[in-house]
Amino acid sequence: MPAPARQLGAFSLRKTTKAEPDPRTTKLIEAKKAPPTAVPMWLGNPARTFYGTGPWSDKPLEVVWDFKTSWTRGRLHKDPWGGSGWPGQPAIVEDRVYFGSAGGYVYCLNRKDGSLIWSYKTIDGAKSSPAVVGDRL
Repeated sequence: MPAPARQLGAFSLRKTTKAEPDPRTTKLIEAKKAPPTAVPMWLGNPARTFYGTGPWSDKPLEVVWDFKTSWTRGRLHKDPWGGSGWPGQPAIVEDRVYFGSAGGYVYCLNRKDGSLIWSYKTIDGAKSSPAVVGDRL
């Protein structure tokens, strides 16, 4: 029979034994086994624990499409600076790729061919990686 839970503030402590695995740990292990079907935010999930499924191939990477962003200069960058947002990881959900750019836009591209679906002009460079939750970016 499991030990009764004891409340300490917002946390619940429960004594476990070797015969009784912690259900929270079991869920985490099971979740890590299945590769994600999307990467909706930086490092794949709110816990930031997805680093890929491996194994890494020895073959050179192949560019399947590319998309050019503009440069920016201004309050944060006196010299022209371009590229994707920092740390630069896009959010990928279904057939769409979302990312910010140094040029002050957030983009949504077609995952298969890199064609532009929409863009949104921000007031400065979009330096963080986006997150997609449901129908919100």
